[in-house]
Amino acid sequence: MNFDNAEGILIGEKNKGLFAMFTMMNLERLSIGVQGVALAETSYQLSKNYALERKQGKNAAGQLTSIIAHTDIRRMLLTQRAYTEAGRALAVFMGIQLDKQYHHSDEEVRKQSAEITALLTPIAKSFFTDTGYDSCNLGLQVLGGHGYVREWGLEQLVRDAKIAQIYEGTNGIQAQDFMLRKVVFDKQNTFQDLIDLIQSSLEPDIQMQEYQALKQQTQKLLSEVLSTTQWLRQEFAERGYELQGGATSYLKAVGHLVYAWMWLEMLTTLDTATDSEFKSRKLVAASFYTQQLLPIAFEQCRQLKQGYQSFVDIADTLI
Repeated sequence: MNFDNAEGILIGEKNKGLFAMFTMMNLERLSIGVQGVALAETSYQLSKNYALERKQGKNAAGQLTSIIAHTDIRRMLLTQRAYTEAGRALAVFMGIQLDKQYHHSDEEVRKQSAEITALLTPIAKSFFTDTGYDSCNLGLQVLGGHGYVREWGLEQLVRDAKIAQIYEGTNGIQAQDFMLRKVVFDKQNTFQDLIDLIQSSLEPDIQMQEYQALKQQTQKLLSEVLSTTQWLRQEFAERGYELQGGATSYLKAVGHLVYAWMWLEMLTTLDTATDSEFKSRKLVAASFYTQQLLPIAFEQCRQLKQGYQSFVDIADTLI
């Protein structure tokens, strides 16, 4: 394209173009995040259907069985579902916040919704797409060699899911944005608003076993995230450049906490569920998230505190 002697037309206010672009970008980041959730759900459905049909190996009773009976297959399927359903719940929550941000009659509510949406946007974009890509990889793994050929469609899901981690701001950049702008330099203290929302989900006295187990683990992780955040803010003045190496670990730790919050919210509504199978499936996925996925966040907090100074100081040739 040749733009010699072309005339430009100013759209909007002068020197406000970057601001306008980022208004678009932030909304697009949420759209891209939902792409990750959608691909993860597609992967789950395809791989579960395959696992129900594919006969291979024997079950605990020594009988020929579909591969869905094997514990490792169940691990992969439940990982996909536990992440995807929490992601879908968070997407709905953020959709509600966007509606309030742009359409609510109360100016203070509009302001609060805008702030919580801005805080959660890097988590949504990054965590949605990271877990989406991981879910598609797990789906392919369930199919084994069949997943690697085009006939089943899983290999395309993996390829499609990868780009969502890259465009509209790579997930590494989302992690930097979350750590720096949304937490360390958080002048509005919006991060505390998020903590308050999570704590409110810990207040109901629900005796359901699955809820109590998740509540206990979420309380422990909330304390860990708060102590890690306090440590990060204290250390950042002197160690900021180095500690940015842990931004991804920190975002994922908070992402796991936010997903725990979503699962708490889902479990509080199960009393009104009339479909017994739907209720049972929710309880199974919530238990799997509590026992197998939520503990990952404690290690991610530890990784941040471990620091990266020894890797900053070494020569480039040693990287």
